[in-house]
Amino acid sequence: QGLRDRLADAWHVLAIAYIVGVFAVAALGIKDGFEFLVRATVVSVVIIVVARIVMSGLRRGVERGFAIGDDVKARFPLLEARANRYLPVVHVVLRTLVTVIAVLALLYTWGLDAFGWLDTPLGRRMTQSAISIAAVLVIALIAWEFVSSAVERYLSKTDDEGNVVARSARVRTLLPLLRNIIFVVLAVMVTLIVLSELGI
Repeated sequence: QGLRDRLADAWHVLAIAYIVGVFAVAALGIKDGFEFLVRATVVSVVIIVVARIVMSGLRRGVERGFAIGDDVKARFPLLEARANRYLPVVHVVLRTLVTVIAVLALLYTWGLDAFGWLDTPLGRRMTQSAISIAAVLVIALIAWEFVSSAVERYLSKTDDEGNVVARSARVRTLLPLLRNIIFVVLAVMVTLIVLSELGI
């Protein structure tokens, strides 16, 4: 529905641009111009359809991957809430990545060297920085979730009869405090590394 609404608002602009392009090819007598238009149009349609299929498949795969079983929910009561916090972010990141790749492929299909800037020093630097920042963020998130899950599991551990094991007040105070300290350390380290990758 959203795609149909966007096409309903802009289809006439695309149609006019395409007709002007066909007329320009005919008027200027560009050699193999019509073949290029047909080939680029077909490839563009294929790229758009494939991008939509990939987005839909990734959305279903992420939702299935973030699904948590009942036994895991029982062991980690807060795990589902934490996983649901990351779900929209993962959707946005994957959708943006697929969109960028599709746009670059469309530009390349229509004769624009969309991938040429990747071979420049600036392009290589940007690519390396983006990969490094993404890797640091993923590692930090994994470390934080591991620590948080370990603390949660220890505080909510049950015995054989299903009763929560009593922990001392000192432990219930110090463990959340330790978790907060680890969060601050991770946040500072990630911030410094990101700033360093950005050249600051």
